[in-house]
Amino acid sequence: CKFSPKFCKAVFLGNTGRILTTGFSRHSDRQYAVWNQNDLSAPLCTDTIDCSSGVLFPYYDHDSRIVFLAGKGDGNIRYYEVVDQSPWLHYLNQFLSGSPQRGLGFIPKRGCDTTQCEIFRFYKLHATKGMCEPISMIVPRKSDTFQEDLYPDTAAPTPALSARDWINGRNCNPVLMSMNTGVAVRTHKPQSPPIVTPVTNLSAANNNNSKKFAFLSQETVPDYRPIENIQIIPLSEKSQKTSSNQSTKFQQIQQIFGQVKLQN
Repeated sequence: CKFSPKFCKAVFLGNTGRILTTGFSRHSDRQYAVWNQNDLSAPLCTDTIDCSSGVLFPYYDHDSRIVFLAGKGDGNIRYYEVVDQSPWLHYLNQFLSGSPQRGLGFIPKRGCDTTQCEIFRFYKLHATKGMCEPISMIVPRKSDTFQEDLYPDTAAPTPALSARDWINGRNCNPVLMSMNTGVAVRTHKPQSPPIVTPVTNLSAANNNNSKKFAFLSQETVPDYRPIENIQIIPLSEKSQKTSSNQSTKFQQIQQIFGQVKLQN
């Protein structure tokens, strides 16, 4: 990659201590190279891909240790497995499409569908069509249960360091979350404190409760007086009106039916 003046791209291969670069050879062939991040004098390996002129963009999935190579203007996406010994990369397969791509983006790993064994999802911007197409990288497995070997703990949306700590030179591993249960997931947005509504009728409620307890604590005294000595409480005005209305209606109905003569 260092022998051509054309564009080249680079990506860190996670915590492996290696870097993957994509570029061109002297003969304008597209190629990739794997480097040791502590020694950039010579690449660990170099391999030619094809003779196309589009720039190759590398995308690395840290969880599955797969690197995807997609060229601008191409319709295919190649993917390789990263290993810790020579030849450092193993070709797996490629996604083929007849529509060229202008660019690619991808979602975080926590957005993949674990029930479909989806390990990576691209968003392809078509070069000739005004559309953005999702492309899912799915491992062909029949089981719909959670696959632990495909989904190790991934990076959570919780920052491991503050901006002040990072500026001061502090380093820290990312906060991880489970793809199965979603443990340790917290939003990175600042949360406002909960709003506490003031209680205005607290004193009145306390007074009512104290009156209720005082009434219930009184001893109930039974009344053993005979019924004849109990004073009859007169009916209220409303009760009198109700009884008089009922009697009047009954009389009216009785008069109506009393005038009816049965015919033989």
